[in-house]
Formats: sequence, C-alpha cells, structure tokens
Amino acid sequence: PMLWRGDYSQFATTHMSTWTALALPNLGSQDSGNVFLATTRPGRGDLLFYGAQRSKVFVAPLHPASAADWHMLDIDNTVHPDLHGLFLSADFAASLQGGTYQSAAGTVWLLSDGGVNWSVDGGLHFNAAENIKTLSCVNFAGVALAGQGPAISFNTGDNDGFYSMDGGASWTYQ
Repeated sequence: PMLWRGDYSQFATTHMSTWTALALPNLGSQDSGNVFLATTRPGRGDLLFYGAQRSKVFVAPLHPASAADWHMLDIDNTVHPDLHGLFLSADFAASLQGGTYQSAAGTVWLLSDGGVNWSVDGGLHFNAAENIKTLSCVNFAGVALAGQGPAISFNTGDNDGFYSMDGGASWTYQ
C-alpha cells in the first residue's frame, strides 16, 4: 500500500498539485478489513491515525518521516483483527513527544467485525462496548449535541444499524 499527501498550494497559478509519498509503518501481512484515516483536530495533537487492512491501527505525526514515527495501538491485542473504522471524540487530544505517544483527553472508538471497542488512553488499550454486537461497519457518524453526550450512529450494511444518544453508554437498533 501507499499513502500520499497532496499539496495544492500552487494550484491557483499552475493548475498542478504536488504529491509526496508518506513513510508507512511496518504493517505486517494481514489483508482484511478496510483502509481508513483519521486526524486529530488542529491543535489537539496534530496526529494521523491509519488503518490499512491490517489487524492494527497506527498513529504518527501528520508528516511521518520513517516507519519508526508510527506507533501501534491496541497493544493488548483485544480488538478483533478485521478493522473497519476509527472515530475520535470531539475532545480527543494526544501527543507524540520524545518518541512517546500519550493521550491527554477524549475517547477513541474502533470498529471491527468483532464489534465496537473504546479507549480513553488514546487507543493503547481498548474495552469492548457493552450491549452491542456487530459485523463490519459501513457508515459511522458522531454528532455533538448541546447539553447532551455525543450521538453516535453506525450502519452495518445488511446486518442492521445502531445508534446511541448518550455517547455509547447504551445502544438501540435503528
């Protein structure tokens, strides 16, 4: 696999963009699940999360220079290996300082054929969400609601859909 970063800063005058290949983590050999990317909000760590049809998600600075810049998440191997998506809560913040990945706030949600897992330490350790069982997720969304916990919705193709109006504490069939 390859991951590319596009630079459109000169497009208005040259009608061209510049593309640079990013350094990738050492991915391993599994080929199952989906490819997905997520980034932290500006100023909340400036991190890139990458799932590449492998059993693990990786995190790196927005501009990784080498495979060593990437850090593997789910270090306890608790999440089912067929990954399908990652969601960062609105308050999520983490950092890479001195080669160490640290979470400062928020929740990471990781979707897989085995269900939904959540982490409050930036994804180093995950817990299975309760009262929800699923296969692969097709669509996933989170919405912040004033005065309430976040609303979370996901659909699993022909396997039904689910939503939570309290940030994932409880789930209902759609």
